Amino acid sequence: MLGTSVRSEPAIQRKLNAWWLALARTLVVRGRRQLSMWITDVMRSWNSEEVSRKIEAEIGRDLQFIRINGTFVGGAVGVLLHAATVVSRAEAHALSANTRGDVIMDIQGRTFLVTGGSSGLGRATVELLNAAAANVVIADVNIEGGQRLAAALGEKVRFVETDVTSETDVERAIANALDLGGSLQGVVQCAGIVIPQKVLGKDGSAHSLELFTKGIQVNLVGTFNVVRLAALAMAANSPSSEGERGVIINTASIAAFDGQIGQACYAASKAGVVGMTLPLARELARSGIRVMTIAPGVFETPMAADVSETVCEALAKLVLLPPRLGRAPEFASLAAHIFGNVMLNGEVIRLDGAVRMPPK
Repeated sequence: MLGTSVRSEPAIQRKLNAWWLALARTLVVRGRRQLSMWITDVMRSWNSEEVSRKIEAEIGRDLQFIRINGTFVGGAVGVLLHAATVVSRAEAHALSANTRGDVIMDIQGRTFLVTGGSSGLGRATVELLNAAAANVVIADVNIEGGQRLAAALGEKVRFVETDVTSETDVERAIANALDLGGSLQGVVQCAGIVIPQKVLGKDGSAHSLELFTKGIQVNLVGTFNVVRLAALAMAANSPSSEGERGVIINTASIAAFDGQIGQACYAASKAGVVGMTLPLARELARSGIRVMTIAPGVFETPMAADVSETVCEALAKLVLLPPRLGRAPEFASLAAHIFGNVMLNGEVIRLDGAVRMPPK
């Protein structure tokens, strides 16, 4: 077995660690991500015969290798494999995780809760997590859409009818996540409603207080309800080497910053989500839980389906680059990156192509 017969001074280990990181980062930058990920798997295997077989089978055609001590090595990769003989298993695992970009939160095999996961941004997130071999609980009031999606994605995905404002419903969704995967590592909150209504209507009526309250209740109170109950479950997890136990991603909107006429309710509810991001991150840090918020711009979602094509084209022209509406998989991709980057905490990320909305 590699790594069991060679002793190294700490200074040498540090040099070898630096060589490994430099090599892996270079491979990623040059587009050899697949090769870099393969190398991290090799470091985990710690078996010289398996190393030889993998090199011959998977990358032997890409690089010229020579045989040293029964193991194929070549160029800078040879330095890596030699370094593997003196770097501890724990160090190798940590380094490989850093190289893949999954710094702390490996998605594969972990369990996630996605509210509003039956459609739109939530659905794209569910699909991405499922493609990465994660366990996912879809928490949504859309029963038909949620059940259909869960059935299509297989046994690692479960639908639970959930009203995010209900303590009982959210507790049941979290219990399903624990049953599905043993623990809850991540939450993405996409549940929300839009209530477009002016303070003073053309008919002389005032904004409905009932509708305003409903918007705040679902978008803000519902978000906090999920945060508090998910954090309770995450706090029981075993911490990672960095002390992390879980990640919560909330969804706000650019309306929190650029609210338009008729968006008083929606903008207020999303501004509340933005406003509690840092306080939540500060408080939950002691429990090993990161909190982030994504503020999407104008996206192609079922919510936008009711908007006329003319309006959609006008909205797309407001986006500086790329000059189009956002796509749900782009939101999901950012969520996945947040899970993987441990330094992202207590911040709101605008995902909007630099759009700044006009008053109306």
